[in-house]
Amino acid sequence: MLDRVLDDLSARHGDEVELTADHYWVIDPQAAYDLSATPSIEQLTVGQLADDLAEVAALSAATDPPFPWHDLGHVIGILQRLAAQDLP
Repeated sequence: MLDRVLDDLSARHGDEVELTADHYWVIDPQAAYDLSATPSIEQLTVGQLADDLAEVAALSAATDPPFPWHDLGHVIGILQRLAAQDLP
């Protein structure tokens, strides 16, 4: 499914997409899925697309064991920005 979505995105916007922002809000993953309470300000952090891109690039060359929870956070930041830019 992800391949299909990325192929469609590429067809609509080209093979390279300029990410027109850098910093963004991140809600702690455990808080994001706990609907029994409103997330507190302490559960918010700031992500940075420049850091996400660097981490994803490093992942492709890494030989160390992956940390999916950490690596997915960087991928999510990029995918979320692509989704925001694709909005009508």
